[in-house]
Formats: sequence, structure tokens, C-alpha cells
Amino acid sequence: MIAEIRKILNVFPIDPGFKFIRDDSPNAFAVAESDVPNTRGTVYIGMNLINDEFTQDQFGGVAVAGICAHECGHIFQYDNGYMQSLHGPTAQWIELHADYLAGFYLGRDGSHSRDHVEIFANSLFRKGDFDFNNERHHGTPDQRVAAMREGYGAGQAGTDVRTAAESGASFVRAL
Repeated sequence: MIAEIRKILNVFPIDPGFKFIRDDSPNAFAVAESDVPNTRGTVYIGMNLINDEFTQDQFGGVAVAGICAHECGHIFQYDNGYMQSLHGPTAQWIELHADYLAGFYLGRDGSHSRDHVEIFANSLFRKGDFDFNNERHHGTPDQRVAAMREGYGAGQAGTDVRTAAESGASFVRAL
């Protein structure tokens, strides 16, 4: 997992801290505050989430990589103004943009095949919701998968991260 996080940080120009937590329900999240000295922002990764992903599929590590990239995408958003520009009545655009960025990482990294990406797509699909009025709404299952796949294509095309982030913001606003 540490090797995967290092690869993510080679794609995203960020320097967050990471903490593993005991999560009552499977969860991961990112905050702008630094809970680890000499870092910018913190990614919290729940142990229940990791265990759940590994038990869902024999290649659950790909989903965990995607989730880590999604949370690092939030740190990128904090550092580059996307938290403000994508803010709306719900978290939908912010979350879909992080899905796009996670897909971008998987495409840019080059070690994740399209089949592996589909494992992450299934994980995102399971985490989608239809709670449109909830401020924490992350997007429907289909929207989450569409954003991630679009980002994957941008990563495979060799798009630089800042151009991809702008394209991703436009894409998720149109979903």
C-alpha cells in the first residue's frame, strides 16, 4: 500500500499525511488540516474499508488504490481551489471530480489495466447513492463510474494533471 501511495504522489503534486483509522462503517476521507507534521492535508483510511474491499474481490487492492487516489484527489482539490469552485448544495461535483482524478491516476500510472479499472468501477458503483438532497450526496452509481472512466481516458492519453483537473471539473458539472 505504501508503494501505491508513493505512485499516487508521483502523479498528483501534493504532500499529504496519511493515517489509518478504526472506522465503524467502511470509510475514508480527506481534510485540509495537517495531522501529520511537515505535510499539507491528511488522508484518513479506514481499516474496515480496506478489509471490505479485499473481501469483495480477489483484486480488491485495485479498489483500495482507487480509493486512496480519490482521497488524494480531495487534497489536490484543497490545494488548487476546486473545493470552492465545485462547491454546491451537495458534495456531488466535488466527489465526482475526485472520482475523475482517481480514474486519471489509474490511467496515468500505466500499471492498471482496463480490467483492473472495472474492479474499481464496481466499488464506486456500490458506493453511489440516490440521496439527491443530502449534502453528502456523492453522485449516482452511474455518475461515479462515468467520471472515473473519463478520468482514466485522460490519464491514458498522457494529459497533464492540471489540464485533466480542469477537464474533469467541466465533465462533472455536465453530468
